[in-house]
Amino acid sequence: MPADLTAGSVKDLALRFQGQAAAQGSSAYDAATGTYTVVGAGTDIWGNADQFTYVYKSLQGDGAMVARVTNIGPGTNTWAKAGVMIRENLTAGSTHASMDLSANTDGAAGNGYSFQRRLVADLASTGDNGVAPALKPPYWVKIERKGDVFSGSISPDGQTWTVFGTPQTIVMKDPVFIGLCATSHQVNQERTMTFDSVSTTGNVVPDGAFTTWKVINTTQNAILPLYAAIEDKAGKIAMVTHPNPKAVSQSNISTGTT
Repeated sequence: MPADLTAGSVKDLALRFQGQAAAQGSSAYDAATGTYTVVGAGTDIWGNADQFTYVYKSLQGDGAMVARVTNIGPGTNTWAKAGVMIRENLTAGSTHASMDLSANTDGAAGNGYSFQRRLVADLASTGDNGVAPALKPPYWVKIERKGDVFSGSISPDGQTWTVFGTPQTIVMKDPVFIGLCATSHQVNQERTMTFDSVSTTGNVVPDGAFTTWKVINTTQNAILPLYAAIEDKAGKIAMVTHPNPKAVSQSNISTGTT
């Protein structure tokens, strides 16, 4: 029915909204304890395209990375993973090799550890899953590159290492990326994972702690104001914007009144 919507005729208009949360995933380093806290996001590191949190540096030539996975955190998927990775580039389908611990439950999810890789860009992943007895954090993992050959190793103490699975030949063009990888293996779920005793060998730059991170295979629109508008037949528009400029990135439901 025709209605008078001019100022004064509508005493109160309540707006309820739920925005799209900002991109998930994060990384923080505690220099006092040498601990990395990585919030794992993304659907998985597997298949033809990966989606995960990657904390990385650049590697030229041969090199290796060691870390102790101390916690994979609470979550819903037993194939959530935390480990060390060498990756040719930061695209979703990049070739890579990683030695991971998984959120195992009594032998599920590869008995808690897996050496995984993608031999050819944008093609399917392959892997060697762990055997019983299952491993649980804290445990040490290592990924190593010698020429085009990549291997993964595990250790209970960071001293005695066991190469796990079959070393793989993967051709990668230098420089490559080396770092910590973490995935919740669950859409729209973050999972907090921790690492310590992180070290590298080879020509790895820059020096110091790992401070650069990215959620691979994720995009986000620019944050713009939330607004409501009304237009009459003459093309005249009345518009109000929410006072919080980041309202569209709030994951909680909010109410505004005008």
